Amino acid sequence: MEITTAVLLAVAALLLGVGLMIYGVRRKERQARARIRSTYLKGQR
Repeated sequence: MEITTAVLLAVAALLLGVGLMIYGVRRKERQARARIRSTYLKGQR
């Protein structure tokens, strides 16, 4: 019983960390794309 709870806690922490990492990466990608798009539009004008 103790082992299963410990494993579940470890898995939950791992999933949380991975989710936060993916969320941060996607947010950075979105910001970078917006910046590139703005500079691209400025260059077109």
